[in-house]
Amino acid sequence: MTAMNLNIPTYTLSATTSSSAVTLLDTDVNNSAVNVYNAGSAAVFLVSGATSAPTAVFPTSATAPIAGTVVAPGAIETLSKDTRHKFIAGITASGTASVYIQCGAGE
Repeated sequence: MTAMNLNIPTYTLSATTSSSAVTLLDTDVNNSAVNVYNAGSAAVFLVSGATSAPTAVFPTSATAPIAGTVVAPGAIETLSKDTRHKFIAGITASGTASVYIQCGAGE
C-alpha cells in the first residue's frame, strides 16, 4: 500500500446551507484520490465538476437520485473523482461544517 504524500495542498470548504466550492490547483486536477475530513457537526453533501463549480443540492427523500456523496459529521473518507474535475462543491442540509480536502496519489 502506498500512502498519500504528507505535504500536499489542503483545501478548506466552508459548507453551509448554500452551495460553495473550492477550485483545485492544476497539479491536483489529474489526481483521482481525494481524502475528505468533515470537521463539522452537520453532514455535508459533496460533488465534483469539470468546467465550472457545480451547485451542490443536499438530497432529500423527495429528490431523484443525484451524483455526489454525503460525508457524515466527524468522518474521514477516501473517495475518487474524475481526473478532469477541477471543482469540489458542498452543502449542508442544516448548520455549518468545515470540510478539509486533499487530492493526491496513493491508496
